[in-house]
Parts: sequence; C-alpha cells; structure tokens
Amino acid sequence: MSASLLIQKRYLAAKVIATLLSLVFAFLYSRQLGIINRSILIYVFTLSSLTWIVLTSGSTLTLRKLMPDKGSRDFGSFLALMIVETLIGITVLTIGLLVFSNYKTTIPGPLIALIYAYFLLSGFAMILVEILITYLHYLFSGLIELVAVVIQLSLFFIILEPLELSIASKLLLSFNVSYLIICLRMAQLIISSSGMNFKISSPINFWKATKGSHLLGVSLGIVDRLDRFIIAFYFPTGTLAKYSAMTSLISYFRFLPEFFSRIMISGFILPYSILRKNRVLVISIFMAAVSTIILVSRIFISTFLGQEWLLPITIFVAFGVQEILRGAYQISLNYNSKLNLTFSTSAAPVLLLLVAPILSSLTVHIFGLIGIPIAFSLAFIASISFAAVGRKDAR
Repeated sequence: MSASLLIQKRYLAAKVIATLLSLVFAFLYSRQLGIINRSILIYVFTLSSLTWIVLTSGSTLTLRKLMPDKGSRDFGSFLALMIVETLIGITVLTIGLLVFSNYKTTIPGPLIALIYAYFLLSGFAMILVEILITYLHYLFSGLIELVAVVIQLSLFFIILEPLELSIASKLLLSFNVSYLIICLRMAQLIISSSGMNFKISSPINFWKATKGSHLLGVSLGIVDRLDRFIIAFYFPTGTLAKYSAMTSLISYFRFLPEFFSRIMISGFILPYSILRKNRVLVISIFMAAVSTIILVSRIFISTFLGQEWLLPITIFVAFGVQEILRGAYQISLNYNSKLNLTFSTSAAPVLLLLVAPILSSLTVHIFGLIGIPIAFSLAFIASISFAAVGRKDAR
C-alpha cells in the first residue's frame, strides 16, 4: 500500500471519529440550550459557514488543483485573496445578524463579540485545513479536527462548567478556544515547512485563476444551508432546531462524497467510474443504509431529546433521498471538473442554484416543511442529468 493511500485512509478514520464526536456534542448541548436558543445558534453557525464556503470554496478548490509552490508568488496571491474574502465575510455576517435580530429574534448583546470571534476563527481553521490537505498532510488534517472536538467537549463540560455564563456563551467560548489552538498549531506547521518563505502578492492573480471553480462549492454550500434560512424566516423559530436535529443525524456520512471529491481533484484516485458502473448496487446500498439511519435517528431523538423534537417520518424519508442525490451530485460534478469539462461543470451548479430556490418557494407553500427536501431533490436530479449529458457530448 502506497504511503499516500495509507495517509488518506488514516485521515478518513480520524474524520469519521471527529464527525461522530461532533454529532454527540451537538446533541448534548442541544438538550441544555432548548429548542429556541438552539435555533438561534443554528442560524449563526449556518450563516458563518455559508459565508465562508461561498467566499472561499472556489479559491481552495483552485489551490488543490494548481498546488503552487508554497514559496511562490501564486501562493502569496492566494493568501492575499483570503484576506480580502475575510473582510467581505465580516460585512456579510454583520448584515445577516442585523436582519435576523430585526425581523425574527433578537440576538443577546453579550453573544455578539463571541459570534464575530467564532466567525473569524472557524473560517481560518477551515482555510488552514484546506492548505494542509492540498500539500498532502491528510492525516494531520484529520487529527487536528479530532483534537478540536475533544477540546470543545473538555472546555464546555469541565473547564467552563463552574463559570456563571449562559449556556450559549460557554458553547461559543469552547468553539473559539479550540479553533484558536488548532489555528496556531496549523499555522506553525505551515510556516515551519520547507520552502515556506512566502510573500504576499496581489490577490487579483489568484482570483483570475479561480474562474469557473467557485460554482460547485457555492452551489452545494447554498443548497446545504438554504433550507435552514427558509425555515428560520418562514416557520416558527423552534422548527429550525427540530430540523437540525434530524439533518445532523441523517447527513452524518456526508463527509464520504466530500472525501472522494477532494482526493479525486488532487489526482490520487478516480472513484467515479467505478461508482457509475455499479450504480444500481451503490444506490441500493445507500437506500438501505439511509432507511436504517432514519429509523435509528427517530429513536435516538425521541429518547435523548424528547418527542417534542421529532418531525413527521415523511420529512425524514424525503431528506434521506435528498442526501443520496446530494452525494451523487457532488461526485458527478467533481468528476466533470477532473475531466476539464468546463461548461457542464459551471452550468450544472447554476442550474441547481436557479431550480432549488424557485422550486422550494413553491413547494413550501403547497406541501409545507416537506416541500423543502422535495424541491432540493428535484434540483439535484436536474443538475446530475445535465452533468451526465455534458460527459456524453464530450466523448
């Protein structure tokens, strides 16, 4: 077994454990926060992650594709672009917080500073992880995420527990301190690595290189979180917490297509052709797995959080189907990107971004909450079909 493949497998194992611990942690603090306060923090977390994904996904994808020398002008341009995107992100966050506070629920003043710190530190951690993955530090990247979750658990339940702070403040502090620690460690590793005598250069150079690379990450980032924004403003505040509890369990294995996509772009394996040849078997396995996850999720939520946190089973099933299609979409589009099918790789995400919001605005009025996964599933099907046509035309 090659060293790079072994590192990738160990990274995946660390990622699995880190994701599982994060899920357990989310359910533990959700019970303490309650439905309303949990909904407010979900909005904050969603706004923060969506802003970073929309702004930086194209840049980090381009970094993985080009892999410029760490002491080169291109890498310096990438760092400068990250600074510009951070400033834009702070502005977007401010607007999002003002809109939510004015039109939905007021966010407590003491949390504002912690929210801004969370935004910056979580974003920096995301970018630094991408840099490490680009330059083959897969295992370290997986371990650093695992360490972050362990620090969060320790801070929230042990170190910060005696302090007379609100549950939300303790939670944000635990996230912020953990992200600060891992950011410092990752930055130290990057700076001390060989050939790391980089200089900041114009961000325009790298921005030009990202042309066509933003749409895939942006489309998934928006679609993955658009449902929560619709629920936050259209339905009662507590609905968002219930929906989040369901989606966090069913989407636990979302990191698998993300992992395949990352290493596909980096050029280590090309799994899409194998998945395509065995698509019937793959779909059957996924359907069986998702069905099991749905049943286990409902039992877990009702037992651990209570019956008041449960949504109808039809919504669970609809979201499970959406997750299968999401994974197929992500792998399909990254495969097209790997084949340099520029038009279909760019046009399919645009189609997704057009179809999903328009359909969801209609289906929510007709079907209620279940209309959201129905609309997104149809949008994924349309985009996957378009990408497949692009591959056929290229032959």
